[in-house]
Amino acid sequence: MAPHSGSSITPMDLLRICDGLVIQQALYAAVKLGVADLLQDGPRSTSEIASQIEVHEPALYRLLRALATQGVFEETTGRTFANNQLSRFLCTGVPGSVRSMVGFAAASFSTSVLARSFIASRPGSRLDRSCLGNRGNTSGIIPSSLVSSMMR
Repeated sequence: MAPHSGSSITPMDLLRICDGLVIQQALYAAVKLGVADLLQDGPRSTSEIASQIEVHEPALYRLLRALATQGVFEETTGRTFANNQLSRFLCTGVPGSVRSMVGFAAASFSTSVLARSFIASRPGSRLDRSCLGNRGNTSGIIPSSLVSSMMR
C-alpha cells in the first residue's frame, strides 16, 4: 500500500484498518450461528431468526447490519435480511462455499471478547469472564466501559 501524503492522513485511516478484525469476527459469528443457511429460502426478519436460534434480536440486527455495510447480506426492508451473491458462499453445501474456511480463519480469534459477545448474546447469558484473560482483568487493553456493557 502506498503511503498517503502527509496532509491527507487522518485517524480514520487507522481505524479503518481495525475494521478488518471486527468484520472477520462478525463473519465468524454469522457462520457459527448459521445465518446464511437460515436465509436460503428468502428474506427473514431479525426477530424471526433470533427466535429460531435463540439469540438477542438487537445484537443479531447489529451483526447483520455490520455485514450488510460490507456487502455481505442485504437488508431488504427494516430489520429484514436476505442472502446476496456474496453471503451465499457462507451457506452449507453450496458450490464454492467458504463457510468452513471462514470458520477456520477466525478460529484463532474465536475466544476473543468480540466473537464471544456476538455468539453469547442469548437472553440471560453473560459474557464469559475467562475470555478476558486473567480473571477478567483487561489491564487497560479493553476499555472498562466496553467490558461493563458486555457483562450486563
